[in-house]
Amino acid sequence: MNNIIKDQNSVENYLILKLEQSNAPQISREGVKIKKITSSISVGNFIKLLFYANNDINPRNATNNKVAKDIIETLTVSPELFSLMSKGIVVATKHCTVLDRNRVRISLYDPETADDQLKLQEGIMDGGHNAFAIAYFIVNVLDFEVKWKRWIDCKKFWNENYTEITKRFKDKGGDDNDQFRFSIPIEILSPENNEDDEEYCDAIASICDARNNNVQLGQPAKDNQEGCYDYLKTILPKEVYPISWKPGEDNGVIRVEDVISLATIPFMYLQKKGKLDSDIFGTLNKVSVYSQKGACIKFFGKVIMNEKFSDKPVGEGKYILKSGLIKSALNMTEDIMKFFDILYDRFPGMYNEAGGSFGKMNSVELKKNKNFLFRTLDTEVSYKYPYAYFYPVLCGITELMKYDPRTDTIGWIVNPSTTEFNLKELDISLYTNLFPSVHYNPNVIGKTSSFYDVAAIPFTQYLVTHGLFS
Repeated sequence: MNNIIKDQNSVENYLILKLEQSNAPQISREGVKIKKITSSISVGNFIKLLFYANNDINPRNATNNKVAKDIIETLTVSPELFSLMSKGIVVATKHCTVLDRNRVRISLYDPETADDQLKLQEGIMDGGHNAFAIAYFIVNVLDFEVKWKRWIDCKKFWNENYTEITKRFKDKGGDDNDQFRFSIPIEILSPENNEDDEEYCDAIASICDARNNNVQLGQPAKDNQEGCYDYLKTILPKEVYPISWKPGEDNGVIRVEDVISLATIPFMYLQKKGKLDSDIFGTLNKVSVYSQKGACIKFFGKVIMNEKFSDKPVGEGKYILKSGLIKSALNMTEDIMKFFDILYDRFPGMYNEAGGSFGKMNSVELKKNKNFLFRTLDTEVSYKYPYAYFYPVLCGITELMKYDPRTDTIGWIVNPSTTEFNLKELDISLYTNLFPSVHYNPNVIGKTSSFYDVAAIPFTQYLVTHGLFS
């Protein structure tokens, strides 16, 4: 493939791009060791770039939304104005060498061999929707029939059909084709010195955040870029848990907000034990797990990014969790996710055992479904109902946690997600007897602290009954 250099001893590809204007780098007056090149590229160069440039560095993934459709319309109706109407794309690369004839050689990681750290340092860091829309426009002009919905659809098609795309592009006259006579603005960011990338690596996450603030970038996306979720990713493998760690995540069906809110439940226990100073981290209550997931996200980020618990090595640009205490708390997340799904399956029966009639509540539908939030069960349940009914019970599991001062870790007295814990013995009648007082309204139940207080009592009683309470 023309203009591609593969270093057999590297995890990177080196791509030569022909710029339409000057390739002179702009150096920071403030002495920041990061340079940028501002220019534009032709469609032909874009086709090559998209084959090798991935989107992992971008805090969000492009989808076929209104923004993308508006860009496609511009390219269809007024392509000559595109470079004036669009910011184009921003490419981050750890190596950028200026060549003659307005050319540059840039590195772009090889997805088959690069580690996760490098994936957050190179690629299309902004303008993902522009890249998605331009690609969509190009292949339609080239008479392909595509209906991409997500970035992953675009990249998969591009990788599998690159040779045919370049052939059809050439057969239709290449950049001289009237429909391809438009320029694509491009910015290339790289270390000032290819041998010194520490300052670049430290700053790239913040630059990504700022470049993506034209549409409000959520806190989870920012924290993901900072490495706050990296430890969770290792214990919740994507093959088992398809979690959307960032907006538009490919194939993500579990919301990161739902995962993080549950991950903060052990943090609440640690705060109760005096291990997370409220003066430093603020306070978090159990109601937040259901109704204030943004507060859970914020609290989680504060904990992970605290220097007591994590390091941020120079040149890494990401926080690396070092605390055994916090790791032990996060290790409980999968158990809590499993218990959440178990409760969805079992709560109707528990409610009936406590003297109620679950199917008669207005918010309950007699409808078979597999509406398990974390996909840990594949059984079918008879009722479809709001999770709010059992959130207070879920949060009651803090009573089953214990702190070990010898190892400075926390764990379970009894793990609620295993058969070691007999859920049938959990008497929730005191809790469910409160439902009529709020007219069985699930939102009131999920947002009222007194329900959480009462729902914790059965867990304490369980421990006393089994001689586990100390």
